[in-house]
Amino acid sequence: MQECLSRFFIILLTAVSAWGGGASIAPQPRQPGEELFVTQNEIGQYGGRIVTALRSEPKTLNPAIATDGPSREVIGRMMADLIHINRASQQTEPALAMSWKASPDGLRYTLRLRKGLRFSDGRPCDADDVVFSFQVYLGRQSYYDTKNRSAHCGF
Repeated sequence: MQECLSRFFIILLTAVSAWGGGASIAPQPRQPGEELFVTQNEIGQYGGRIVTALRSEPKTLNPAIATDGPSREVIGRMMADLIHINRASQQTEPALAMSWKASPDGLRYTLRLRKGLRFSDGRPCDADDVVFSFQVYLGRQSYYDTKNRSAHCGF
């Protein structure tokens, strides 16, 4: 029986390598200037859904307090950065901010936001919203009472 199985697998391996072992798929030619990533000028369509596999359910969708992987993954797909860091080049690129400038001492940054920014509910997003977000991250403003704030903000 063992010898029969060995012969079968040898014949099968020989047949597979003879019929398709040397075959290869030719790479698809790329068009000049073809981009691999979505550029900041492309506008998506309203609606639809994103399907993704997670290890567990996200604990929160609030980026100010999210510390678990699933929450951060979902938040990362729903929200945009002010300034994007390109993973391939490690260079900064415009995102919600069209341009930015640092003060000579590096302590202050001036950001110029793109025109027409809106939240998912259609409400305009402006500099006041960006300031509010920074204040939440820095702990100067919170939706939580001060008694529990340290338990939520582990930054």
